[in-house]
Amino acid sequence: MKTYRVFAGLAAAMVLAAGTGAAATTLPDVREPASYDKPRPVRTAIERMQKTLADHAEDNWQAQRNAGICEDAARRLHDYVTSQAYTAELGEQLWRECHQAYTGVE
Repeated sequence: MKTYRVFAGLAAAMVLAAGTGAAATTLPDVREPASYDKPRPVRTAIERMQKTLADHAEDNWQAQRNAGICEDAARRLHDYVTSQAYTAELGEQLWRECHQAYTGVE
């Protein structure tokens, strides 16, 4: 039982330490593509979010982690386009996955 309390105390201290000392990261807004019919605007928006996250990754662990999510979305978008399987629904889904990761950075 004591071990559990020690680990719980350490976990709480780590959470508090992680939440202090660094200012919140303010990332620029990224507009949703006007249409998902063509992959180019989706690719542009995902790449912009990915680049911004990568630029902040050195100072922010959330940006580093979430840049990987956008990188995966960009890779899957490329795969859908090259295999001629791209649809507007897939483009919107990939954009939303990346955008959710992008806006999740504090």
